Amino acid sequence: MHAPDSTPLQVYGDPAYSISNVLLTPYQGAQIMQDQLLWNRTMSRLRIVAEWAFKEMVNLFGFLDYVKNQKHLLQLVGVQFRVAALLHNTHVCLHRPQIIQYFEILHDQGNELEGEEMIEEQHLEPPSLLEYFHN
Repeated sequence: MHAPDSTPLQVYGDPAYSISNVLLTPYQGAQIMQDQLLWNRTMSRLRIVAEWAFKEMVNLFGFLDYVKNQKHLLQLVGVQFRVAALLHNTHVCLHRPQIIQYFEILHDQGNELEGEEMIEEQHLEPPSLLEYFHN
């Protein structure tokens, strides 16, 4: 995948996975530099928030959580997940969810490491439905 400006996109994942040109994992080892430690801490916090979004999706669309009912190759599990993600994002556009407020709290708590800036100065607001579905 690439961003609209052709910048390659990467996914941040669990340290159990190996690093590739599409997957990033935390820095590891006994000799982690200060900027690498900052990267690990920042990404860890944001990863937790992403996991909360998955939890919200399962809470809104309970059929995603029925493992016995999700039969790969017998049902369109990927399509079900994509539709749930689209509807969840629509829900986010219409309501101000708790996750967005977490980003604001992270920023307002201040810096734990010298020079650390968790989130940009602007508050994160969901787009309107028109903006979201425009692209």
